[in-house]
Amino acid sequence: ERLKTVRAISPDVYEAYLKGRYAFNQRTRESVQFAAKEFTRALELDPTYAPAHAALADCYNQFGTVLIGNGSPREYRARAATEAIKALQIDRDSAEAHAALGFARHYDWQWSEAEQELSRAIELNPNYAVARGYYANLLLSLGRHEESVREAQAARDLDPFSLILNTNLGWMLST
Repeated sequence: ERLKTVRAISPDVYEAYLKGRYAFNQRTRESVQFAAKEFTRALELDPTYAPAHAALADCYNQFGTVLIGNGSPREYRARAATEAIKALQIDRDSAEAHAALGFARHYDWQWSEAEQELSRAIELNPNYAVARGYYANLLLSLGRHEESVREAQAARDLDPFSLILNTNLGWMLST
């Protein structure tokens, strides 16, 4: 069923997307800014490329955080939600878009909506480590510490070389 939605993508679009994802995973202010430019470039070339909308949502979510951001979290969460929803309008089964929307809902204190989106992301792609990391953070916010540690461990196990996921697990274990 999922293969029915697979379509050809321009190499230029995909290259911009991959450059953006690589930069995003470095998680510095400069690298996330660069990533946002690459995802925007991919969308200028193909506005119907759902993964780039979801990835741009990830950038906006990070711009609304203390570590990366330099703007209003309220503004950036709204922008993230808008991009994630655009991605879902194109591909309702995008785990990345559900995860990005879940992140935005979490930090807007829309707990049940956040949990629905993050659970859906994990249901669609149980191996998407980022969604499990986001879900771990939500669970911690909800006071479900043991579950949060399990999700953080699952995320780290799926992507053991991710500095972000390893740091997140350490944070969970220290709380």
